[in-house]
Amino acid sequence: MDVHSLIDAPDMNLHDLPAELELQYSPTDMSGPFGAVTAQEHDDHATGSDISMVDEQQQTRPIDDLLQTLYNTYHTSYVFDITKISAHKKHARDFAFALLQRHYPASRQYRVEATALGPLCKYGINFILKEPYEPESDIDTPPSKKKKSAPKQNKHGHSDLMFHNIEPENMVAFAVKKGVVEVNDGVETLTWRAHTYLVILLDDLSTFPRWSRDNVNHRGDVLSDLSGVIGRIRRGHGILFFGPRLELYSYDANDAKLPVKPYQSPNWKMDMRITSLAEVDEVLRNFVRQEPMYKDGH
Repeated sequence: MDVHSLIDAPDMNLHDLPAELELQYSPTDMSGPFGAVTAQEHDDHATGSDISMVDEQQQTRPIDDLLQTLYNTYHTSYVFDITKISAHKKHARDFAFALLQRHYPASRQYRVEATALGPLCKYGINFILKEPYEPESDIDTPPSKKKKSAPKQNKHGHSDLMFHNIEPENMVAFAVKKGVVEVNDGVETLTWRAHTYLVILLDDLSTFPRWSRDNVNHRGDVLSDLSGVIGRIRRGHGILFFGPRLELYSYDANDAKLPVKPYQSPNWKMDMRITSLAEVDEVLRNFVRQEPMYKDGH
């Protein structure tokens, strides 16, 4: 029995779950996007006192067994190789969806939905590997954006550079949207605006220590076009699952050199294999309090 397929919730029923978890997952109307709320539900939670109460409950809500199971299943999946038939992507999607719903709940006018990857990831993303003679460097600091000289070519006209590639099929993206009431000619309409994004990069990190400082792109850049081009966000934040690591980033469209930077916290990167879910959850509680600023000024 597989308990890790919440992304396929329309096809599941309570009999698919172990008895001890049945009360923790109640199927809802899945005809709309994941986490969607109706206009009536928006009205039911629109008062400041209600939202304040929800915020307080969000801070103290214990971690349920299902989320813990999804967390454990995802990071332990990296004991096995990533293949076309391995379950890494399914485990990653299930955990990401549940984690986002916990921190961006429908009761606070959020919805979570799968989304297309940005243009940067259309053909996957490549990272130059170091030559054996290259010195070690801080691979967790984004490189400076600067023009690179053409790579040296061998006598056959081919580049000698070695690359590590993360294929598009090993990448997944989620959008978190927030319901906003707009009034036009006296008519109230609930619209949904991009709030933040989460991108999954499936990778076993085996080549990570060899990634070169000459890489033009940083792995966090996969959040850039989602936030700025698609979400129309001017300043915001995003989450990255980089293999078994959970990483947090800030986004600033006005920074032409480094629009995506590690979140200003010593815990901006957490290895889920050695970090408890409680620790991850505590860091995220502070991270998700940020509100984005949009290019239209709102």
